[in-house]
Amino acid sequence: MIIESIVTTTNSDGTGNLSPMGAVFGIDRTILELRPFSGSRTLENLRQRMVGVVHLVDDAMLFVRSLTDTWEERPPMQLATVVAAPMLKEYLRAIEFQVKFVDDSSHRANVMCEVVEQHIGRPPRGICRGLNAVIEACILISRVDFLPASEIDSQIPGLQKIVDKTGNPQDIAAMELLLQHYRKLTSSGSAGNK
Repeated sequence: MIIESIVTTTNSDGTGNLSPMGAVFGIDRTILELRPFSGSRTLENLRQRMVGVVHLVDDAMLFVRSLTDTWEERPPMQLATVVAAPMLKEYLRAIEFQVKFVDDSSHRANVMCEVVEQHIGRPPRGICRGLNAVIEACILISRVDFLPASEIDSQIPGLQKIVDKTGNPQDIAAMELLLQHYRKLTSSGSAGNK
């Protein structure tokens, strides 16, 4: 099962890196797999430090700001309790992990991890199609380097409609920021790699 999450790792300068990523959980949830893109900061951090934290969150703006690396203010963080990695202070669930092995022989690495600690945070806001649509748009736009623009462009209007119809004001603002980022990427021909 893939659960969209925010993964925190430690950069070479000691600062925290936040990256949206689908974490693949095993049936018993003691093992998880991450699939960061080759050349990403997250993959490099996982190779260097071998630890991190997966956060389950229901904050659309956190997904967008993590993807675009555009922060008005970074979210409050603390040191995880078992691994030497940064951890968000607010989450639904936080899962500390230790990397067991990294296979980076393709454009997406296969990082197998052992869960070493779990934390329960605040209750979720509930299932919201607006939030889910923002996350789907994040996934599409994170693949701008290799997905045809026509494929992304064909799906964005439907996702925008769902956000406008069912999202809260934060979901709507997150989608707007994400689309501004996408327009900049496509007009300049460049993309970021978290």
